[in-house]
Amino acid sequence: MGIGKGGLIMEIGDQIKIIVSRTESNFDRACNEAYKTAIMRFGIDENGHSDRIKRWERSSCWIDVIFSTYKRSGNDHVYLFFASAEKAE
Repeated sequence: MGIGKGGLIMEIGDQIKIIVSRTESNFDRACNEAYKTAIMRFGIDENGHSDRIKRWERSSCWIDVIFSTYKRSGNDHVYLFFASAEKAE
C-alpha cells in the first residue's frame, strides 16, 4: 500500500477490517453500514470509479463484505466484517 491523493493506495485483494457498533441488534442495518463504510474506505465514487485501488475497473471489479463475528458488550452490539476489492480475471 502507498499513499495517493485520496488516501492509501490499495491493491485488488487487499482486505480491510470494519467494526460496526450499534445500540440495537439489527444485522441487516449492520451489514448495510459495513458496505457503505467499505465503499467510502475504498474510495469508490457514485460512478463506480476508485482512485485508491490499483487496477480498479468498474466493469470487472466489486467489493466483497464478509461478516466475521458478533459480540454483545453491555448495551452495544458489535459486528466485525472484512471487506476486500475483487476483480474478475
